[in-house]
Amino acid sequence: MSNDGGKRKRDDVDGKPHSNSSFKKKGKGTSNSRHANRFAVIKGPGIFVSCVRGRERKAAFELIDILEELVDHQDGEKEGINGSSSAKNEQETNTSKRNDDDDIESQIASELQEFKTPASAKDIQKGSKAKKFVPVFTDMECFFFIEVKPPFDPIQLTYDLLEDVKKTGIARSRFVHRLSPVSDTCFADLVDLTELIDRLVKQENFVAPAESSTDSSELTFKVDIKTRLNDKLSKSDIIQTLAKRMPTFARAKLDSPELVINVDVFRMTVGIAIVRHFDRFRKFNPIMLAEHQQTQGDANVSNPTLSRVANS
Repeated sequence: MSNDGGKRKRDDVDGKPHSNSSFKKKGKGTSNSRHANRFAVIKGPGIFVSCVRGRERKAAFELIDILEELVDHQDGEKEGINGSSSAKNEQETNTSKRNDDDDIESQIASELQEFKTPASAKDIQKGSKAKKFVPVFTDMECFFFIEVKPPFDPIQLTYDLLEDVKKTGIARSRFVHRLSPVSDTCFADLVDLTELIDRLVKQENFVAPAESSTDSSELTFKVDIKTRLNDKLSKSDIIQTLAKRMPTFARAKLDSPELVINVDVFRMTVGIAIVRHFDRFRKFNPIMLAEHQQTQGDANVSNPTLSRVANS
């Protein structure tokens, strides 16, 4: 009886015995799930991000929170402008009807109109915040990608974030090292690379400086390349290809150029963006920028003259 009782304990409710293979299969699936995004597709526009090792997911969701806060703040400012305009119109309307005898009817009509007004775009998007910014994780340490959904611009969002860091001297993120926005991505070969840079240069609509202009008004640029897990494209080939596609009046300059052609290569994907303020924002590194601003602040406190020069 003891043997039968032991056998019943190992049986399922339906009387079928447990299979050890089922536990092995479950364990195998759990192990594979850790690498589910190993070959995740990276497609732009978006932001390549380097971060603290082992903190990739924490950094990604921390950055997404910051980006969503920036978007919400911009939406709030737009609503504030629209709201003040609406309030002004409403005030003018109320003034014109002040002496009317049908105040009650006007109030009822106004409430009905407000009831019929559709929800704002911000309210509609509240339930889809996750779709604005999608994290893409890889098997590479200290690195991930944030896909930025239209109509949001990864370059402008990066500027806004870094401008806030510059203003406050606070990095906002403990784990994000460097932001590398890209306007779009393509397959990692010279043909697709050429097509993409041609399209981006056309969108910039560069204007040649006047013949009488000084050297300071020249359009200058450099190419900044970061390559990861790719040995098909050499940096020299990328630089030569991109330099040839820039306007003829643009001049390469390694020290403090006006433009930086930002190139990120990861496996067989290339992301490109034409960005400004690269040196001003400390190569788009929030932590370095915050440290620089704090140092500047300490120097300004000790020397008021430097403060006036820095603010000029």
